[in-house]
Amino acid sequence: MSNSIEKVGFMLGLLALVAADVWAAYSRCPVSPPVNLSMLAFGIFIQLTALCLIAFGYRFSAELSLRQRWRLLLMAFVLGTVSILMVRYAVLYSDAIGQPNWFKSIGLRCSKSA
Repeated sequence: MSNSIEKVGFMLGLLALVAADVWAAYSRCPVSPPVNLSMLAFGIFIQLTALCLIAFGYRFSAELSLRQRWRLLLMAFVLGTVSILMVRYAVLYSDAIGQPNWFKSIGLRCSKSA
Protein backbone atom coordinates (compact mmCIF):
# COMPACT_ATOMS: atom_id res chain seq x y z
CA MET A 1 0.00 0.00 0.00
CA SER A 2 2.92 2.36 0.55
CA ASN A 3 3.59 2.72 -3.17
CA SER A 4 -0.03 2.86 -4.34
CA ILE A 5 -0.01 6.67 -4.63
CA GLU A 6 2.90 6.58 -7.05
CA LYS A 7 1.61 3.59 -9.03
CA VAL A 8 -1.77 5.17 -9.64
CA GLY A 9 -0.24 8.62 -10.20
CA PHE A 10 2.26 7.32 -12.74
CA MET A 11 -0.34 5.40 -14.73
CA LEU A 12 -2.89 8.22 -14.67
CA GLY A 13 -0.22 10.76 -15.56
CA LEU A 14 1.05 8.69 -18.45
CA LEU A 15 -2.47 8.08 -19.73
CA ALA A 16 -3.43 11.76 -19.47
CA LEU A 17 -0.28 13.00 -21.21
CA VAL A 18 -0.53 10.51 -24.07
CA ALA A 19 -4.25 11.23 -24.52
CA ALA A 20 -3.63 14.99 -24.62
CA ASP A 21 -0.83 14.60 -27.19
CA VAL A 22 -2.95 12.33 -29.39
CA TRP A 23 -5.86 14.77 -29.15
CA ALA A 24 -3.64 17.69 -30.19
CA ALA A 25 -2.24 15.75 -33.15
CA TYR A 26 -5.74 14.62 -34.18
CA SER A 27 -7.04 18.21 -34.02
CA ARG A 28 -4.76 19.34 -36.83
CA CYS A 29 -6.35 20.13 -40.19
CA PRO A 30 -5.07 21.13 -43.66
CA VAL A 31 -4.94 24.84 -42.75
CA SER A 32 -2.99 24.26 -39.53
CA PRO A 33 0.35 26.09 -39.37
CA PRO A 34 3.55 24.03 -39.42
CA VAL A 35 4.53 22.37 -36.16
CA ASN A 36 7.04 24.29 -34.02
CA LEU A 37 9.49 21.45 -33.43
CA SER A 38 11.62 23.15 -30.78
CA MET A 39 8.60 23.98 -28.61
CA LEU A 40 7.18 20.50 -29.19
CA ALA A 41 10.46 18.88 -28.12
CA PHE A 42 10.62 21.07 -25.02
CA GLY A 43 7.02 20.21 -24.12
CA ILE A 44 7.71 16.49 -24.47
CA PHE A 45 10.86 16.90 -22.36
CA ILE A 46 8.77 18.52 -19.61
CA GLN A 47 6.27 15.64 -19.85
CA LEU A 48 9.07 13.14 -19.37
CA THR A 49 10.38 15.17 -16.43
CA ALA A 50 6.94 15.09 -14.81
CA LEU A 51 6.77 11.31 -15.20
CA CYS A 52 10.30 10.95 -13.81
CA LEU A 53 9.25 12.88 -10.70
CA ILE A 54 6.53 10.32 -10.08
CA ALA A 55 8.91 7.44 -10.80
CA PHE A 56 11.45 8.99 -8.39
CA GLY A 57 8.80 9.09 -5.68
CA TYR A 58 7.92 5.47 -6.39
CA ARG A 59 11.54 4.32 -6.30
CA PHE A 60 12.53 6.12 -3.10
CA SER A 61 9.18 6.09 -1.31
CA ALA A 62 10.62 4.34 1.74
CA GLU A 63 12.87 7.33 2.48
CA LEU A 64 10.24 10.00 1.71
CA SER A 65 7.44 11.06 4.00
CA LEU A 66 3.86 11.05 2.78
CA ARG A 67 3.95 14.85 2.56
CA GLN A 68 7.07 14.77 0.38
CA ARG A 69 5.50 12.16 -1.89
CA TRP A 70 2.36 14.27 -2.32
CA ARG A 71 4.57 17.29 -3.02
CA LEU A 72 6.33 15.36 -5.81
CA LEU A 73 2.96 14.38 -7.27
CA LEU A 74 1.77 17.99 -7.16
CA MET A 75 4.92 19.20 -8.93
CA ALA A 76 4.46 16.47 -11.54
CA PHE A 77 0.82 17.52 -12.03
CA VAL A 78 1.78 21.17 -12.55
CA LEU A 79 4.57 20.26 -14.97
CA GLY A 80 2.25 17.90 -16.84
CA THR A 81 -0.41 20.58 -17.19
CA VAL A 82 2.11 23.12 -18.49
CA SER A 83 3.55 20.59 -20.93
CA ILE A 84 0.09 19.72 -22.30
CA LEU A 85 -0.48 23.40 -23.05
CA MET A 86 2.96 23.72 -24.66
CA VAL A 87 2.46 20.69 -26.90
CA ARG A 88 -1.03 21.84 -27.89
CA TYR A 89 0.21 25.33 -28.72
CA ALA A 90 3.22 24.00 -30.68
CA VAL A 91 1.07 21.62 -32.74
CA LEU A 92 -2.03 23.73 -33.37
CA TYR A 93 -1.17 27.42 -33.07
CA SER A 94 2.55 27.73 -33.79
CA ASP A 95 2.14 30.77 -36.06
CA ALA A 96 0.96 32.86 -33.09
CA ILE A 97 4.19 32.36 -31.10
CA GLY A 98 5.84 35.72 -30.55
CA GLN A 99 2.91 37.68 -31.97
CA PRO A 100 0.86 40.36 -30.17
CA ASN A 101 -2.23 39.30 -28.20
CA TRP A 102 -4.65 40.44 -30.93
CA PHE A 103 -3.08 38.08 -33.51
CA LYS A 104 -5.39 35.20 -34.52
CA SER A 105 -3.77 31.91 -35.47
CA ILE A 106 -4.68 30.13 -38.69
CA GLY A 107 -5.16 27.02 -36.54
CA LEU A 108 -8.35 28.53 -35.12
CA ARG A 109 -10.04 27.74 -38.46
CA CYS A 110 -9.91 24.02 -37.68
CA SER A 111 -13.31 22.96 -36.44
CA LYS A 112 -11.96 20.11 -34.30
CA SER A 113 -9.65 22.31 -32.20
CA ALA A 114 -10.96 23.74 -28.97
